[in-house]
Amino acid sequence: MPRVTRINVFPVKGLRGVSVESAVVTETGFELDRTWSVIDESGERYAANEALSNRKLSALTTLTVTLEGTETLCIRAPSEFDLPPLRVPIAAADYADRRRVLVTSSGKSTSDPNNAGWVLGEMECRSAGPEASEWLSTYFNDPTVDRQKKKKPRATYTLARSMDVAACRNMVHFLYFRLIV
Repeated sequence: MPRVTRINVFPVKGLRGVSVESAVVTETGFELDRTWSVIDESGERYAANEALSNRKLSALTTLTVTLEGTETLCIRAPSEFDLPPLRVPIAAADYADRRRVLVTSSGKSTSDPNNAGWVLGEMECRSAGPEASEWLSTYFNDPTVDRQKKKKPRATYTLARSMDVAACRNMVHFLYFRLIV
């Protein structure tokens, strides 16, 4: 008989997952799964406001995510970088007054000059704030982190929290398996 030996959630699309002892299962998957995404808000390196995957920005997988209780999401850079951990609140209510960002869920080509690909739609998100944007921009613009893009202009990266998590997960589960309860 199959049994669950470990549960992982991926709070930030493209970043490493977090092993948890238990998880709330909603109609669209685990709570907090892919609630946040990293975007290139400036559109300098990637399509503006597209939720980046680790296929496009492989450096996403170098960041470590932890949950500090039920209050805080923590992102850490590798130890060789002199960056303090980035901490942002988990609760959606903490983002109510933050700047609105429309994030596109798509698979736009990285090599086609016409930027062909597919688009599932946009979701309303809120910025995690200027401190998070500065932290991500400092890390991803470092030439040792994003070697393939080092000759392109500096991009402004933003951590965006979905305000409609069900819509976000529905888009994600179009591409990934759907958990059936």
